[in-house]
Amino acid sequence: MKQYFLKILLVFFGLGIASHGSARASETYPKRPITVIVPYSAGGISDSIVRSVAEELHRTHGITIVVENRTGGNTVPAALALTRAKPDGYTVGWFAGATFSTIPILAPDIPYKIEEFQPVFLGFQGPLVLAVGNAVPASNVKEYVEWVKSEGNPAFIGVTATGGSGHLMAAQLGLEAQIPIEAVAYRGAPPAITEVLGGQLPAMFDVLDTFHKLHAAEKIKIIGHTAKSRLPIIPEVMTFEESGFPDVSGQFWQGLFAPTGTPSEIVNFLHMRFKEAFDSPTVRSRLSPDLEVMGLDGKAFSDYITRDRDYWRSVIHSTNVSVR
Repeated sequence: MKQYFLKILLVFFGLGIASHGSARASETYPKRPITVIVPYSAGGISDSIVRSVAEELHRTHGITIVVENRTGGNTVPAALALTRAKPDGYTVGWFAGATFSTIPILAPDIPYKIEEFQPVFLGFQGPLVLAVGNAVPASNVKEYVEWVKSEGNPAFIGVTATGGSGHLMAAQLGLEAQIPIEAVAYRGAPPAITEVLGGQLPAMFDVLDTFHKLHAAEKIKIIGHTAKSRLPIIPEVMTFEESGFPDVSGQFWQGLFAPTGTPSEIVNFLHMRFKEAFDSPTVRSRLSPDLEVMGLDGKAFSDYITRDRDYWRSVIHSTNVSVR
């Protein structure tokens, strides 16, 4: 009986320590600005969403977030910077899925390991979108494929990362449609969309937020997306499946990571604060309606990445994509 009560006492004592530790973390952290590394250029979806979260957290909690754009190198320099940061919660990173789900498969000799990152918060997932310049005589993917075949040249498609989800969906389209694809990588969406508008780049794979306003203004044309059904925000645009290409179906996602070794109280604190921000009307109003807010924490987020990597591994093997 004494042992039983001793166990109960230890359980409650342990819970008290955990609660006290979390309270101390929330009281003492953060004492200074938090740097969020973003591996894409200013003005893109990643940058704008992190900045909107920063505004919300400063307004509601007085937390200062500094966005550090580290572009280029297929997100590797940004990832390396995070692995080399002190695991104290003052340097974290906002990454898309390619850094963890596709690049490690395509380039196994990259100078970082997935185990060096602590998943903190899965922000959202959403479909990928194919858009073309107005000079391209196509209003859907089937017409686009027919046009590419009639031209007799490779389909040049802009993407924001070599080996990223846009690149792989372009390759999957090439495989299904039996057309040659040349993926052209840019340092983020803004420079690529500029060339689509200028007519130098015929097509581009990216997220809906990149194209929607331009599509509505009839400056470019969205001709297909990877969602399972039509999107209410662009109901006139057919899915890839409707156009006859059901295997072009990948999703993209973005989330927050910390260096491995970051104290669990700080990881939990960051997850809680980012989730609050994503639940706020301020941040929600800045998210494209096609995006599904996820809010997963570390363990659930880690499991999500594992499943996502398995999916993209199958795409990479079927398309034979290489980044070398």
